[in-house]
Amino acid sequence: MRRVRLFFREMAQIVGSDGLSAVVLSDDSRQRALTLVFDHSITEQMSLRLRNVPGHETFLPEVLLCMIDPDVTEQMEMLVYDVDDGQYRVTLLNQQTLTLRAIRMSDAVLLSIMAPIPLYIDEHLFERQSSPYEAGSQGLYIPINTIDTQRLTAELEKAIANEDYRLASNLHKELESRRSQSVNKMK
Repeated sequence: MRRVRLFFREMAQIVGSDGLSAVVLSDDSRQRALTLVFDHSITEQMSLRLRNVPGHETFLPEVLLCMIDPDVTEQMEMLVYDVDDGQYRVTLLNQQTLTLRAIRMSDAVLLSIMAPIPLYIDEHLFERQSSPYEAGSQGLYIPINTIDTQRLTAELEKAIANEDYRLASNLHKELESRRSQSVNKMK
């Protein structure tokens, strides 16, 4: 499997949302980017590390990372391998022991900021989910399949109320696809 390494590039609050932020990750060449939507709590944690706020080194994640042998973190990597029900699927791998653990995408991004643990994405998934990268761009591309079902339903209701039937149709198709996948998983 070919993969692409992701690097944190920027974070911006989404105007009019309830504390949501857009986080942009790009490939090393800054040609393509993946835009993620995170809630206030994770973006606040990221912001504390990015601004290097005094005292953050005493936070539990930093303390635990300090207690781990640096050779261990050098043998770790994270891989984004799929999108399911609006969520990216990510694993944390210890290459020496071959131990795999699922990790939330938001925590994987935070961990990649805090420690020298690389974050990769399957190349085909990256091609499908990414858009051209433009630093500081005013408009961001967020793939519809990464929006959680609750938010997608709310956006569908808004699109109908605004008589934006094209958008409503696309949102409805995505919700129907998820329902169909959910039913198939239960069989």
